[in-house]
Amino acid sequence: VVHIDLDRFKKINDSLGQATGDMLLKAIAHRIGSVLDWSENANASGEREAPFVARLGGDEFAIVVPDLDNPDFAVEIADRVNKSFAQPFIHAHGECYVAASLGAAVSPQDGADADTLLQHASAATVFAKQRGLRQFHFYSGEVSDHVSERFMLEHELHSALQRDQLKLFYQPKLCLKSDRVVGAEALMRWDLPGTGLVSPGKFIPIAEDTGLIVPIGESIRQLRCWHDANHDITVSVNVSAIQFRDDAFIEQLEAILLSTGVRREMITIELTETLLMENARESELMLNRIREMGARVSVDDFGTGYSSLSYLKRFSVDELKIDRSFLNGIPHDKDNSAIVSAVIGMAHGLGLHVVAEGVEEEAQLQFLQH
Repeated sequence: VVHIDLDRFKKINDSLGQATGDMLLKAIAHRIGSVLDWSENANASGEREAPFVARLGGDEFAIVVPDLDNPDFAVEIADRVNKSFAQPFIHAHGECYVAASLGAAVSPQDGADADTLLQHASAATVFAKQRGLRQFHFYSGEVSDHVSERFMLEHELHSALQRDQLKLFYQPKLCLKSDRVVGAEALMRWDLPGTGLVSPGKFIPIAEDTGLIVPIGESIRQLRCWHDANHDITVSVNVSAIQFRDDAFIEQLEAILLSTGVRREMITIELTETLLMENARESELMLNRIREMGARVSVDDFGTGYSSLSYLKRFSVDELKIDRSFLNGIPHDKDNSAIVSAVIGMAHGLGLHVVAEGVEEEAQLQFLQH
């Protein structure tokens, strides 16, 4: 069984309406079916049954692959499903991109009955989703442990705000021309008693999925304090998909800026390119409103999502952030060095600022200064 969970489909459904969402689900089912048309021929042998797809409910599907003689065939199906989603889906309001997380359970080792197989395939999907968009994973003991840990963290996170366990830290931003700290990025950390600091990679996705996002007002009020102390710096704040798609987000941001009196150009709203491309038309409208109020916009994790260069021309952005994964090994890693150099050159050519995140070594710093 290959379980398919559409990533953040609820946001598409909420923004475009249920009727459009239903049409998209039909189009998605059709694409999955086209993948299975290929797999029928690839897997056909004598009297063997062909794979088939069913909708489990909501935005979840399952592919049943009977007579599986090689688990690699399930990997091939998952890969083809995700590749088929690389093209945008056309709807009444324009187009949008859809990504999926996939997990698989194989009988008999992962379960001998339908309910167990579906449960374990779903657990593998949860595991895959935590590793980013368009991921696939088989069920295993590691998956079971991970899912149990996630449920525990989700339970603890609900009371973390009331217990004052979530803390804001600030990562300094250094200007390589003046060698001065010119800004800071607000980072949320969770100090769980008995455990210590929980990895952001573990709790931030849970916080986003469950809507437990701390308001950005605290960061802006901290900026006001710094300015009152004559520290002329900017603050960057990561905005989640839930916040960005909320109709009240712009009004809340405007109210915080008015109440604090912070200069608007000193606030940078960070958005991932994946978030921007999920619904390009809606994102464009929201970005224009943010820019109109005077705040700046930064594209976070550049190069790790859709990497569609056309959106840099279409969207109103001020800054690109090079993902830290591209800084690994530079200047000795020729591929990463070439990518970083190309991004910097392209951004400067477009009149954009560039931030390289997670610089930890002198050699990285010197390469970036050059």
